[in-house]
Order: sequence, then C-alpha cells, then structure tokens
Amino acid sequence: MKTCPRLRIIDVSVPSQPTMNFTDSRKSYNETNSVSSDHSDSSGLTDVSDDDTDWDGASYPTDSRMPFKGTTHTLQVAEEREHYELDLCSELKVRRNARNEFKLSLRCNSSNPDTKAVLAYISLILTKYTEKINWKSFFQSYYDTKGLTESSTDFPKKVNTLLCFLYCVPGLKEVELGIHHLTETWAFYILYLCQDINSLCNICLLLENENDEDSACSSFTVKRNHTDSTVTVKIRSVNYTETSPSFISLTVPHSVILNISGPDLLYRMRCLKFLKENSYDYEEKINKLMSILHGIPGLQKLKLEIGNLNERCATRILSFSTCPSLKKICVTTLHGHMLMEDAILKIKKKWKRRDCVVVLKGLRCSNSTARCTEENWTPHTHLQCNAMVKLSLCGGRCSQLDGCYKTDSESEVDTYDYGFDYYHMETDEQEPE
Repeated sequence: MKTCPRLRIIDVSVPSQPTMNFTDSRKSYNETNSVSSDHSDSSGLTDVSDDDTDWDGASYPTDSRMPFKGTTHTLQVAEEREHYELDLCSELKVRRNARNEFKLSLRCNSSNPDTKAVLAYISLILTKYTEKINWKSFFQSYYDTKGLTESSTDFPKKVNTLLCFLYCVPGLKEVELGIHHLTETWAFYILYLCQDINSLCNICLLLENENDEDSACSSFTVKRNHTDSTVTVKIRSVNYTETSPSFISLTVPHSVILNISGPDLLYRMRCLKFLKENSYDYEEKINKLMSILHGIPGLQKLKLEIGNLNERCATRILSFSTCPSLKKICVTTLHGHMLMEDAILKIKKKWKRRDCVVVLKGLRCSNSTARCTEENWTPHTHLQCNAMVKLSLCGGRCSQLDGCYKTDSESEVDTYDYGFDYYHMETDEQEPE
C-alpha cells in the first residue's frame, strides 16, 4: 500500500472454521449441483466462489474427487481446523483515506479457549506511516495472547508486551479494542496509554459479547481534547440490565488522569448490576459510586444517565455543589422514564451556584392539577401529559426547552467520517452551553 499511491483497501481473511464431517459433506453434496474440478484446490476441497456461498454452504467435489471413505475427509477437516486455530488472525484489513491516514485492523474469530486471543480485535488509526514500525513484533505479541486469560500467571507480561508496542507507533491517533471480558484490570492499562501517548486522541474498549455476565461494563472510553488539555472518561453499563446510572461521562484536566481510579469505577458499576433502585443494597452501593466521583480531583463536567429522577437522585445531584471545579452536570433519564416534579423543584430551590449549571433531560408531566408521581406512574407509559424537555438550572433560575433530545449515551455514539469505509468512532455531540 505504501508503494502503490492509488491503493486504498487491502483485505486478507481466512475462511470460516470448517465443522462438517464426511457424512454432512456427502449430504450437502447430494443436495447441490456438482462443480467443475477446475475450481478445486490441491487438498480436494472446492474453493469458495465469488457469489454469496460461504465455507459452510460450499459446493463439494464431483463424485470422481469424493473420498471413498469418511476417514480421509475427516482428517482433512481436522487438519484445516487445526491450521485455522493456529493462524495469526481471521481477518487483516488495511485502509488509507484521502488525508493519507492509515487504519489497520485485525480480528481473531477462534472460539477454542486454547487458541482464542485475549482481544477479539484491534483497530488502529495512524496519521502517518513509517517503515520504522516493527509490525512483525506487534503481530507476534498478539499471537502470543492466544489462550491467555486474566487468571494466567503470564497475563500481565504478555498484555504489557502487546500494549507497549503502541508506544512505538508514530502518529497513533485512535485505538479500538474488542474484548471478550471487560473487567476492572483493563481500566488501568487504558488510562496509562492515554497519559503516555501524546498523539493519541481516543482509545476505546468495547465488549465483544453483550451477554457476558463476567464483565463490569460494555464499553470504557478515554477521549483526549488537545485544544483545552482535558480528558473525558466514558463508561457504559451492559445493555441487558436496567442499571442506574447506565452511563457515566466525566471530564478532567489531562494532568490528573492517573488520579482517576478506573478499576474502582468499573467495580462500583459492576456492583450495581441487577439491583433495583428501591432496594437497600442499591442505596448503599450507589452512594459508594457517588463517593468515588466526588473524590476525582479537577472534575469539570459530569454526565449521568439514570432511571427516574426522584428526590433521592436529586439529593445526590445537590451533593456535587461542594465540588469547586465542577462547571456542568447533565442528567438524562432512560427512555420511558420521568423527571419527577418534586425532584425538579428540590434542585431548583437548593442549587444556588452560578458558576455551575445543572441540565436535566427527559419526560416531564405538564398536568399542573394532577401531576404524575413515582407512585402513580408506570415506566415506559407515555401519557398525553408527558413531554420531552431540557431544563437548565443555575443560581436559583430555571429555563426550559421543549422537544425530543437524545440520551447522553446515544449522543456519544456517532459516525465520524475519517474516509475509511464502515468505520464507527465515538464522538462528542456539541451541546449549547
């Protein structure tokens, strides 16, 4: 790609892992048309054609090439499967855009615990390419993580070796890592990468399988703003629970990023999984999470996505009035949840700070004579008196804008056009102050 200026896309992929035995092969062959032997390879298996046929649905050789007994074909499939598991990766893609930026992605689709890489995929964006990058070392360190788990004794060493390569990549701009188990351990690695690599603008950990119950959250993102020297950390809970808060975003000066206890934040998010907001355990654990957020030095902005905004939640929001560096708190209710009127009035009455604005987004009851309350209102029921609003409270004053607003987690996920095909990156949606 470096020597061919017009070349923009290179894709290398390994066919899907073969799983069919001889009996399945014979059955599939009998149900499909035979294929000319001109398309078969030296192993006696037919190549995948250019149409929509994949390996599992591939046509099989004519009778003259079909093994007489199942043993030979079974051994061939077993050998193919073994080679598949030992491959460096399943997919390798390289892209170049009009700005001469490069994107490299590799993915391992192995399902065998002994050969599954610790990272399902890695995606890197570089603002420039230099031949000084030791890609061979990078690929080797990725391959060495196959079969690795957090309980492995050499886990820290091999993961450090893999991630330390990123320090040696000039012009590294974006990093996205797909992970099988997003645990507290990874927050430590990510925060250090953002601290030490000056060119890095965004690094994101994404959970590969949303149904993984061992993970603390579904994504952990650190975004660096070189203009104002700030860093924004975003944590999104797993999607299959109604955890509140389901999304946390906090902005601090870049100089204090290592003072954020990423592992503690993820642990507290994990503790809230499956807990109902009206349970005793929930109150205890949410207060511990709030305590960690209170203790973050230089906290400038805080965004939370919650269930109903009730009086208890209002009390937690008011507690941040003691954070001197805080400039903005944005609280958004989940779809189908309400900004309760008693909570709004409580914040409006007690939030006196003029140098920090509280923004509330969600459904609000417009019926002044028979207000919807937490006791008489059911989540996900949209009554005629409910309307989407955005409230801004500052210094005892309140302004309201009517309309439909995205949740904070929705606004954080956007498609940014880097000029690479099918590339999705988390970006901030600019909000009016």
